[in-house]
Amino acid sequence: MGTWFRADYSGILSRAPIGIYRSTLAGVIVQANQTMAEMLGYDCPDDIEGRDLRTIYAQAADRKRLVRELKNSEVFEDVEVEWLHRSGRRITVRLTGHVLRDHNGNARGFEAIAQDVTPRRRLEEQVTHLRKMEALGRVVGSVAHDFNNVLTAIIGFASMATMQRLSVEQRASYMADALAAAETGRSLTTSLLAVSRRERLQPEVRSVGAEVRTLARILRGIVGPDIRIECSLTGAEDYVSIDPGRFERALMNLASNARHAMPNGGALRFRVRRVRVLPDQCDHAGLAKPGRYIRLDVVDDGCGMDAETRSMVFEPFFTTRQGGTGLGLATLYGFIRQSGGNITVNSTPGRGAHFSIFLPVVHAPAERKPVPPRVSAAPTGSLRGVCLLAEDDDAVRPVVRAALEMEGLTVVEAKNGRDALASYRSLPDVALIVSDVAMPEMSGYEFVAAVTPGRPTIPVLYISGNTAGVPEPPGAHPMHSDFLAKPFSPTELRRRVRALYSRSRRRQAAPDDSSGVSGGPPPKRRVDVVRGLPPA
Repeated sequence: MGTWFRADYSGILSRAPIGIYRSTLAGVIVQANQTMAEMLGYDCPDDIEGRDLRTIYAQAADRKRLVRELKNSEVFEDVEVEWLHRSGRRITVRLTGHVLRDHNGNARGFEAIAQDVTPRRRLEEQVTHLRKMEALGRVVGSVAHDFNNVLTAIIGFASMATMQRLSVEQRASYMADALAAAETGRSLTTSLLAVSRRERLQPEVRSVGAEVRTLARILRGIVGPDIRIECSLTGAEDYVSIDPGRFERALMNLASNARHAMPNGGALRFRVRRVRVLPDQCDHAGLAKPGRYIRLDVVDDGCGMDAETRSMVFEPFFTTRQGGTGLGLATLYGFIRQSGGNITVNSTPGRGAHFSIFLPVVHAPAERKPVPPRVSAAPTGSLRGVCLLAEDDDAVRPVVRAALEMEGLTVVEAKNGRDALASYRSLPDVALIVSDVAMPEMSGYEFVAAVTPGRPTIPVLYISGNTAGVPEPPGAHPMHSDFLAKPFSPTELRRRVRALYSRSRRRQAAPDDSSGVSGGPPPKRRVDVVRGLPPA
């Protein structure tokens, strides 16, 4: 009976719907079932027995990781890897296995089961794509609705300003209303770029603890007297690279949400600490690589969120508040991800919300020698020289030209980088370049990179609404360069041009102070290993 049972059991294994194999310690397949052979595109187990497993793995690092895991724990469970089918295509396989030992306890090989989950992964990708398209439809609809409102206001007020028999005061009032509506549109585009992580950030090395300490006083005015703010800033001496303006708005958004979640008062807690994220914790924390991070926890005593709300809280235009835009947390998420970190949320109904922000630690800013006092910008209309303007948009170019001419500059226009480069080579002396970034034929970056070898100190002001995907060749950012995001006002453009001029003159007149004493790496301090990460 026992012998018959074992023989029958062997038959079940050979016809099992999942792949089963054994290999030597060196990785040579010594035994496999029919499903394993078919999974790899072969007719029978004899075709794969004797083959080296290393030739089957699409990524050699995957097998090395499994062998290392087996040496440490002798088992691995539900590990997904990519194998190479006989046809050359990749298949996704889920593996579970253990070490095989002889009667003396010596390791002789490995035994594993393999399940082809490629169809399931493809189905999941299709579902994810459908969800993305559904979300995109919501975004497009919401953006179209909001922009139609903005354009209606601009067109309406501008049209009324052109009516006859209006007083100067009435005309000015209508134009002011049109400008206010345009500012609303600018805020909307800025939020959308932040959501898509295509907004151009202006990062600085800052201490998260110091930023939170400073903002706490401002946040008290946002949350009101019924909500107390508590701060624990043990990581205040550590630094991250962030856009301070975006970071301030991020915390203000979290504070505003907390206030609405606590109509009867409560506590809003900020905790800053340094943590070390280990390799096996990266996926759980949603981080690209292990290392040292500043973790900022923002916790409130509010009404909390259910699982469905929590899963959609970072989606654009999703809101649970009457009159909310649904861009606040989506913008926050985009800013944190663009800064190299991640944000997670943990919340249950009636138990508040717990947001955790992770930002990679950087070295402290270098100590610099004192700089000369700031020279005030040149008064309006006092600039002289030729300004080369490269802008492909026919509606934007006249506005920029008029603003530059009001500063006293002689403006030469070009519709793309190639024309701008030709104009530059034909002009005797260009004092300033104002250039869009994304342009046909040659980008602004490429144009400036072609100019800087001969003029490394020429002042350059980039103007653009979106620089994502535009290559930045060496020389694209000379010593005196700045960036102004569209949309902008003529007043703002003129102010930035004067500041750029002033800065370039000051740098040329001042002695070289580039040899400031470096702060060097910070001293080693005790760090915490991440524990209790809230689910992403």
